[in-house]
Amino acid sequence: SLFSQLHQLKSLQLNENLLAKFDPDSFVNQSKLTKFDLENNQIWNRMPTGLFKNLSNLKSLKLDNNHLTQVDRDL
Repeated sequence: SLFSQLHQLKSLQLNENLLAKFDPDSFVNQSKLTKFDLENNQIWNRMPTGLFKNLSNLKSLKLDNNHLTQVDRDL
């Protein structure tokens, strides 16, 4: 994935990038990530189950102003 070699990321801001979808393994190596901003994109409906499962230190996830109809607990 695009971020697989960036093991030390603590904050990732992808807001306002017209992002629409993600591969299920997009963030598998981001265990140090604490802040993740995906606001104001084009994310539709549901995100892949398990997309954020390896983000064990995640404290803040911003998904405002997308087109999500449901957010699964098992993201």
